[in-house]
Amino acid sequence: MRKAPISWKTILVIGSITSTKALYTKVVDYEEVLLEAWRRKTTSATAITVENLLPNLRRLGWEPPRTSTSRTHQERLPTDRRVLLTIAENSEEEPRMEDNQDQSIQQDQQVGTHDEMLREVYQVMAKRQRAPPPGGYMFSCNDHVTTKMGKLPPSPCYVCGSKNHWDKECPDYDIFKMHASKTKRTAQSVEKDSETEESDKLYQSAYSILLSQRLASSQIDFSRVKSDFKSAVHLSNVIALSVERAKSGHKTEEKRQVDMEEIEDEFWEEYHAKPKAINHVLLDILDEDTCAPKVSAQPERNVYTSETVQDLPTEKEPEDTSDSVPLYPPPKETKPIHMNKKRFYPTGESSVGVSVLSVKGWVGHLSNQQTDLRLDSCADVTLISEEFYDSLKSKPPIQQGMRMKLWQLTDKDSSLRGFVRIPIFMLTDDGITVESEAEAYVVPGMTVPILLGEDYQLTYEVGVTRNVEEGPRIHFGKSTYDITARPVERTKDFEQLQQSAHSFGKFIRS
Repeated sequence: MRKAPISWKTILVIGSITSTKALYTKVVDYEEVLLEAWRRKTTSATAITVENLLPNLRRLGWEPPRTSTSRTHQERLPTDRRVLLTIAENSEEEPRMEDNQDQSIQQDQQVGTHDEMLREVYQVMAKRQRAPPPGGYMFSCNDHVTTKMGKLPPSPCYVCGSKNHWDKECPDYDIFKMHASKTKRTAQSVEKDSETEESDKLYQSAYSILLSQRLASSQIDFSRVKSDFKSAVHLSNVIALSVERAKSGHKTEEKRQVDMEEIEDEFWEEYHAKPKAINHVLLDILDEDTCAPKVSAQPERNVYTSETVQDLPTEKEPEDTSDSVPLYPPPKETKPIHMNKKRFYPTGESSVGVSVLSVKGWVGHLSNQQTDLRLDSCADVTLISEEFYDSLKSKPPIQQGMRMKLWQLTDKDSSLRGFVRIPIFMLTDDGITVESEAEAYVVPGMTVPILLGEDYQLTYEVGVTRNVEEGPRIHFGKSTYDITARPVERTKDFEQLQQSAHSFGKFIRS
């Protein structure tokens, strides 16, 4: 640990390590921190500053030109680079001449060194420009942004490639810096060549020199501020003196006193002189149109006489609002619209030739026998016969659902076996087979094979289009699949039905 960096001893806490094993464990735990401390030490040793710029240039093979020392102070140092460091009071404005000369000589030497360093950097960068970033410049060229450092950069901007400003003056520099830091974390570290590193260091050194000179030239000239303050104080004294002279030499004129007296109008005097009624009366003022015929019908009365006052009522009588409130006319008698028939039939034979809404299809699988799929909108749920369910091939298992009793379909004592989720296949008019799924309850003793209830029709938005000539058709929502309805076939218990009396005889009135 003798040759290790000094910061390592603080990180590892050498006093707490008693064995080699403990040292190895701490080094493994703080590996990244130790490497970062070593990198900082190496980079700080190789960083180019104002003090070691000339030795680094000489190491690269560039010697500064010999400049004559016979130039005057005004030729070397522009007036805008002088910096006023202290402000002396009036009593301390005469410092020693020797101290001022030493200070000015030091400033001249520093400025001369900066000028030589800038000259050398521009000479080196003129012969060996910085290479553009790998993959080209990240942003488009921002030539509209010009530098404020007083000099154009020796190399184009590393962010956008513009020659009019430095790297840190580019408007996209912050985004470029964030992107570069992210890529350094994710990508593997790739060492740059020595020429690229030297070029970057020279570029940054030149920028720091120009920045320091700009900061020095932007200092406030406190002597001018002090002179302005003196002139303002003198002006305030002059104003105060003139005010005092005006008070002592000239007397102000006395202001005349103005009296205001309120005088009542003649109208109010006449009003107070008129006779008043003993009892107070409230009168309603209506519009001119409504009160005009009433005024013409009644004679004028003197309101101020005692007889008139006694005839007037003490309370306000209710007004007849029958004329003022409009009455709506009675509703018109509307006759019902008569609908025209599209189908004509003899009396008493309305249901002859009419079948329930049904289509042909398969239940469970296409290998099963084709059957009638009745669409019953009066049934809330889809029902399937127990006998028909047992006859199906590859039938789904029965599941237990909600407890319900079908009062209008079976006896009270009959119970449902459960429900099945079973596929339903239909053939459209275009020859396309469509598949859907129904949740049907298994009902024992049911005469029809299956009833597709309202739950199935609402699930698939089954609609019906009825036509007397072509017959009814069903469709699924907004799809183009149409299926023509077919009459149902007779069930096994059809022969048990009793014939209608109209089919074999007539009733005779007594």
